[in-house]
This record gives sequence, C-alpha cells and structure tokens, in this order.
Amino acid sequence: MKISGHVQAIINAAYNEAKVRNHEYLTPEHILYAALAFDEVQGILAACGANLNQLKHGHGMWGGVLIITVWIRHLCPRSA
Repeated sequence: MKISGHVQAIINAAYNEAKVRNHEYLTPEHILYAALAFDEVQGILAACGANLNQLKHGHGMWGGVLIITVWIRHLCPRSA
C-alpha cells in the first residue's frame, strides 16, 4: 500500500518519539503528538476549532485511545 510522504513523515516521527521515550509500542498518542508538529495537521485541527496549544501540552502521552477520542471530540466539536 502506498502512503503519502506526509503520512510517512508523521509515522516516522511517531516511531522516533516512542523510541526516545523507551516505549515498547507505537500508540495513537505517539502519532497525534508527532502529527502536531506538522503545519498541515495543525491547519486541519485549527479549522475544526481545536485548541492546538491544549492538544500539544495537555493530551498526555500515557492516556488511552478513549482519552484522545474524547479530547478530539471536545476540542474539535465540528468533527464529531
């Protein structure tokens, strides 16, 4: 399966983030955290009304997928 260069860059950054933190698994939290460093992702989330600062500094790397889902729905209500 082919993926875009942007998606590959996000996956690579997420993998590196997990590795630097000595985490055994790559999780959705790592992907979200890594994706927030990319202008395209920031633009999409901002267009939804998301609070990027709160996402960058408050989502917590140790929460589960449910926490990320709840935060996205709360911070980006037009996407729910």
